[in-house]
Amino acid sequence: GEDGDTVRAFRLRKGWSQTRLAEELSTSQSHVARIERGTENLTIETCRKLSTVLGIDLNTLDQALKRQEAIAQAKQK
Repeated sequence: GEDGDTVRAFRLRKGWSQTRLAEELSTSQSHVARIERGTENLTIETCRKLSTVLGIDLNTLDQALKRQEAIAQAKQK
């Protein structure tokens, strides 16, 4: 959407649901939802898994996560 590259955007480009991404990461759908909302503090292990399954490098993932955090903070105001 208009939010730019976020984890959600990368997931949707693959045509995946949150449940499918959760399966790829061996985690829960609710965890994926928190990641996409920008409210989850991720471990480096989770970041590595995310970048691998989404097919993006860690720098791109970092930018996507920062963008999500900014969007989440803007919505709280």
